[in-house]
Amino acid sequence: DLTCGPLSHKEGNDWLSKNPTTTSKRQEPKRQQRHRNNDENNSAIINRRRETLVVNDVDRYYPPLADWIHSTFSFLPHWRMDDGQISLAEEGGGIGPHVDNYDVFLIQMSGRRVWQVGKREIGAKEEMERTLDGLDVRILGDWQSGGVVGRFVDGDGIGDGEGSDLEMEDWIVNPGDLLYLPPRVAHCGTAVTDGSM
Repeated sequence: DLTCGPLSHKEGNDWLSKNPTTTSKRQEPKRQQRHRNNDENNSAIINRRRETLVVNDVDRYYPPLADWIHSTFSFLPHWRMDDGQISLAEEGGGIGPHVDNYDVFLIQMSGRRVWQVGKREIGAKEEMERTLDGLDVRILGDWQSGGVVGRFVDGDGIGDGEGSDLEMEDWIVNPGDLLYLPPRVAHCGTAVTDGSM
């Protein structure tokens, strides 16, 4: 049985000190601005520091999660599985547009995020040509931003397909929503609320 809830500051620090696979990345406001729709709230958001904490290999430290992953996604071959990750972001936080080499099942646990999802697979050569230099992770440059095309709003509704000439579609996910991404499909998540996990 998986349960989640907020950690106290002390609990969070204790956990982080014991788990060396934890990383924290901060996105600079200028780059994050490129990935957000322009609206009246942006001016207040741009001036805030936005951070995202990504914890890799959670299933290796929490066996019940490993059991759940393997029983829930048993239809996938093992070579297409990587690990269980948790991402916790402040409003406006995110890692940036990137590609994974495995199936991705994004489950929104709390808060809300906008996920920009590519409309096609990106090959390794194109990924390397578009990767921004000087970062610890492979973030894609030349990411065309568009308006919200599709929506998961309380699990209902899909947009009318406007903006079909854009590189990606935007999906709003709420707690309990699951978004599937095949391998090599670029994606970029941006928290719409604080405490987005």
